[in-house]
Amino acid sequence: MAADENDFMAALARLEAGRPTNRALIQRAARGRLKINIVSVAIEAGHSRTLIGHAGCRFPAARTAILASMARVKKSPAGRVTALDAIKALRETNGELEAENRLLATKLVEAMGVVTKLRERHQIELRRLEGRLRNQSAVDGAARA
Repeated sequence: MAADENDFMAALARLEAGRPTNRALIQRAARGRLKINIVSVAIEAGHSRTLIGHAGCRFPAARTAILASMARVKKSPAGRVTALDAIKALRETNGELEAENRLLATKLVEAMGVVTKLRERHQIELRRLEGRLRNQSAVDGAARA
């Protein structure tokens, strides 16, 4: 493999990883607008696109790898996630979590009501048993006397 072809393959790998080194491509990546294509790979590699830009090009293996990468991205809509897509997904997730939080808050209030009623019933039962115990003690004390 020629040095130039290695440059194209390394550039493709960096773009697929989302870590370009070219200043313009870094800015596109930050905005979520970085696309993998012949031109962006050539820019990242620092070589002319004519070396990989047509069917009879000088580096057909690099061209084939780039076209395969482009096909994978087109098949997978998640492959091209823009910043706006990420924000939209986060907002949807946030809305779902807020709805779940409201539901759980309602259930918490209901549970607190149940606990309060159970405490009241417990106190009533405790007083009833204490009264019974006092009565039993009084009966036992009177029987001894």
